[in-house]
Amino acid sequence: MAPFYFVASAGKTITNLTLKNSRIDNDSSIGNDRPMIMYYRDVENLTVEGNVFIGRQTQYNDGMKVENTDAAFGVKGDVNITNNTFAHYQQYVIWMKKFGPGTYNIKNNTFEDIGITTASHGMATFVSYCGTENDEIIINMSYNKMDGSMILLRIDTNEKLQSNARITANYNIVTDLKGDFFIKNANASAIVYADYNYFDGKTGDASKITNSTYGHLYTDATEVPLIGDADEAANTYTITFNLDGGEWFIEPDVFTYVYGY
Repeated sequence: MAPFYFVASAGKTITNLTLKNSRIDNDSSIGNDRPMIMYYRDVENLTVEGNVFIGRQTQYNDGMKVENTDAAFGVKGDVNITNNTFAHYQQYVIWMKKFGPGTYNIKNNTFEDIGITTASHGMATFVSYCGTENDEIIINMSYNKMDGSMILLRIDTNEKLQSNARITANYNIVTDLKGDFFIKNANASAIVYADYNYFDGKTGDASKITNSTYGHLYTDATEVPLIGDADEAANTYTITFNLDGGEWFIEPDVFTYVYGY
């Protein structure tokens, strides 16, 4: 059983589900030997933020699992999994076994000692897409830290993931990779844009970063921007006035106005 269990009845939808500031330790009394974090289905709009989840590193010990057998769509809408710590789960941590259209932000999480199968266990795994090729889907996996674990991002074959899908994985730091892939994407028609990551200091390896583009990878983990730095830069606009003759009341002859200050 999972301590957080949200399974909608047939034909029903759970909306706007939020899980914040919770903690599960490996010695928690949950009633079985391989407790999960969350088991859920047919949830529209999900927020998981600021939690600490410590598993037991035992067989079949998954994290957040979408039930797919009886699910209409599994999960869809605005999905934000941010600022969490996941450690010592032996299989899949964020396991989207069935997912629909929406925006999936997996940002600024820490993953430690995750997975046991080198070609399978992803920090975020997207299995079966139930939308159409006309439905927009955005997956953004950014600013995460993964250490001593298997695969950062895994996306299984889905014929309806085409130009409707925008998948990015940027500013992640991966150290001591234990798996066969940094990114395992089985969809040639839905490329992962995987620039600006630190992948164990490697500058690129097509066998470990599949169906992805990666024009620039950092060789020094300390150069990877933190989420606050990047967000500030992304929301700052500079207007520069170049003076051509005349007089100005300040020096130098370039005046910069920063939007938002």
